[in-house]
This record gives sequence, structure tokens and C-alpha cells, in this order.
Amino acid sequence: MRKYRGRVHSQIEAVFHCCSKAIGVSRHALKRRGVRSVMIHCDNSRAAYLNVWHAIIEYANVEYGIRNAFELTAEMVCNWLQREMDKQLAPATICQYAAAIRTLQHGLTNFCKRNGHSREFDFSIWRELTREAVKDRIDGNGPWCGRGRAYEDPESLIEAIEDNTFRLCARLQYEGGLRAE
Repeated sequence: MRKYRGRVHSQIEAVFHCCSKAIGVSRHALKRRGVRSVMIHCDNSRAAYLNVWHAIIEYANVEYGIRNAFELTAEMVCNWLQREMDKQLAPATICQYAAAIRTLQHGLTNFCKRNGHSREFDFSIWRELTREAVKDRIDGNGPWCGRGRAYEDPESLIEAIEDNTFRLCARLQYEGGLRAE
């Protein structure tokens, strides 16, 4: 593959703009039409994913000396993810990293195809690492006691809420996963 010109930051931004950007495109409309999208549809996801992508590239640059985003290998991504998981992150954070890695994989592959190269990126090792990392946090052996929450005793916290409306909202969030904004 010919060398891609520019700083690694510029390369990552080019991958996003060329192959992963779908802000303003309805993911739900695509699903109704039977299209499975691995593009980024939300600006908050864009910011989070680009932070992960830049962190991976920075890690690979420091640890492996790569100067080109297209030199990234599954081993480098796996080692970065393992280092992050060693920090005892919340399951949701690990899942966000996994989603960002999946999108990076597709973005790099599509970028190469659009520019006449046959390189395929495969970072699928993240699936097994992610399952292993969140297993103890979900089944009750980890610090979250199987609740996946940061609170020691969410039941007591909910009961301490005086306003009935807010208590009901907190109970719905806890039991049903409802989000209130």
C-alpha cells in the first residue's frame, strides 16, 4: 500500500470523513430498509470514537513506532484494549471501546478499498477480550455485584429519594434500563 501522506491525526480524520461519517442519516430508517450500518450516526459517538481511535494510534506510535494509521495490526489494537481493561473500567466503557474498534476496522478497510487497495483490517479479537472483561462485572463476582452499576447499594439509594416522581424514575432506570434526560 502506498504511503498515506499527512500526520496520523489527519489520516484518522480522513478515514472518518470518507468512510464512517453518517451524521444526520437515520440509523432507524436504514434498519427498516434492512441495511446494517457500521457508520457513525451521532455526534456524541463521533467524539467518543475518535478519542478512542486517536488513543489507539498514539499507543501504537509510542509502543511500536508506527507513523501510518494503515500499519495498525490486530495485535496492537488488542494490546491497547487489554491495557485499558486492566484499569478496571465500567462495562459500558469497555463496550464503547469495542464499538469504536469495530467502526475503526470497517473505516480503515473501506478507506483502503475506496483508494484502490485490497487491504482488509480484522480486529475481531476484541470480541473475546470484551466478553472476558465484563464477565465478572455482570455475573456478580466483580465490584459491581452483578448489577453493572457504580453504586454499592442502588436499592437503598432509590429508597432514599423523597419525591415519589423521582423515586419512580430512578426505579425505572434501575430495573428497566430506562434513560431519563
